[in-house]
Amino acid sequence: MEPTNFIGPQAPTPELPKKSNKLKWFLLGGLVVFLVVLVGVIAFAGFMASSVLVSVNPGEQFQKARDTQRQSDVIAIGSAIYQYASENDGELPPGFPSKETCVGSSAPCYNLAQWLVPKYLESLPVDPNGKPVNTGYTVFEDTKTRRVVVRAEGEQKEVIEARR
Repeated sequence: MEPTNFIGPQAPTPELPKKSNKLKWFLLGGLVVFLVVLVGVIAFAGFMASSVLVSVNPGEQFQKARDTQRQSDVIAIGSAIYQYASENDGELPPGFPSKETCVGSSAPCYNLAQWLVPKYLESLPVDPNGKPVNTGYTVFEDTKTRRVVVRAEGEQKEVIEARR
């Protein structure tokens, strides 16, 4: 006689199906499809990133940034010369050139730093591509208008200039 419990006769335990080769191949195929899709998505993202990089053109952006720095430097030099003149009865620094002359510490450049640094400028700005001996900027007094002109040669713009 079969043993019984309070609930009733014990149900037979079902047998678990054996893993078939078909199931293994099905799961492996799903994994392969997933990996192919994942590689495709990564490749597409890489393509999009590279196309954005090409359209932005980093070289052009660096040129624009250097020209912006030059514009800022030209304005700072012009303002410092103007401040010097304001405090010296309207007189420009001694020997200020009347023809376009480079700004620097060695001949034939005009040594503007001796008059402006450190009182009006912390240090004399240097062109982003220049060397400290020759700043890469030029100055002169326009004798017709009596204005000070500070110039720099740009990369995207031909001439970057400030007149005071």
